[in-house]
Parts: sequence; C-alpha cells; structure tokens
Amino acid sequence: MPGVWMLWTPPACPAGPEVLAASCVHSVSVEQIRSRLERREPSANALQNATLDVKNSGVMTSKATEVARRYHDTWNGRDVNALVSSFTKDGIFCNPDTYPGINGEALATFVNGVWEAIPDFSIELLNAGEIEPDVVAHHWLIKGTNKGKAFSFKGASILHVEGDKIRSDENYFDRKALE
Repeated sequence: MPGVWMLWTPPACPAGPEVLAASCVHSVSVEQIRSRLERREPSANALQNATLDVKNSGVMTSKATEVARRYHDTWNGRDVNALVSSFTKDGIFCNPDTYPGINGEALATFVNGVWEAIPDFSIELLNAGEIEPDVVAHHWLIKGTNKGKAFSFKGASILHVEGDKIRSDENYFDRKALE
C-alpha cells in the first residue's frame, strides 16, 4: 500500500516480547507520523529520532539504523580500512568463525581473507530495523563463488551502535549452508 510503512514502536507496546509481533507492529501513514511528531503524542516517542530516508523510497530510519546500514554497505565496498573504521575503538565483530570476536588488525585480516577467497562476495540487506534503542537487527543474504561453485545463504546480525560507530556486530547463520 503506497505511503504506509510497518513500524515497531516499543514505547507503545502493551505486552511483552512473546506477543511482540501481534501487538507492537502498527501500520502508519506519513501523515499520521507527521501529525504525531507535531503533537508529540506518547506513542510517537519512538519516532522522535527518526528521519526520512529519501534515497530508499521514503522508509523511516533511525540514526542507529542508518549507521548500521552504512556499515553494511562497507562490506560490498571492499575497503577494509572503511570497514574496520566503522567500529568503535574496542568494537567487536563476531560470527561462528571469529567467536568470541575480533577487531582491528584481526578483523582486517579476516575480511581481506573473505574477499580473497570469494572474489564476487556480496551481501544483500533483506530487512533492517532498530529493535531497541541503538540496537539494530539485519537480515541478509550472502552470495558468492568459491572454487568455481556458486553459493548463497541467509543470516542475521544484531548490531549495537554507539554514536556513529558499531560497538558490536554479532552474526548468526547456519554453517551447514557453507558446505
């Protein structure tokens, strides 16, 4: 439906996480968002830090979501320095191969190794959203070719954002998908 987005609004949630999907997702029009922000209704508290992302067809994003999206884009940019500098000084990247987490030079070595082993590596962001203040969930699809064999698999990341940097990126995926 044009002009309507699905938004998660934590302050308006009357129930716990077990009924999150049923009770906390609301369809809201642009006009309703503007009206709520102008009147500062309590249910608009989650929207106060939102901005209109014109580049992405008018999707509402928070600052944390935008920081996480820029970081996500660095994976396809193949600039290891940009990717590593997306993190706070003590920021951590963690996936099943890097548990309990790496940063700095170890992260740069890992990422360069991925790009070298999978020259056509790409990651497509399928869905993203701020699930609580400064915590962003990404659902993604990785594609590439390794030793002449094409592959793809889906996964999810939980990103903790601090200012304009990533404090942690925790990645989850089925390792069997890589076999």
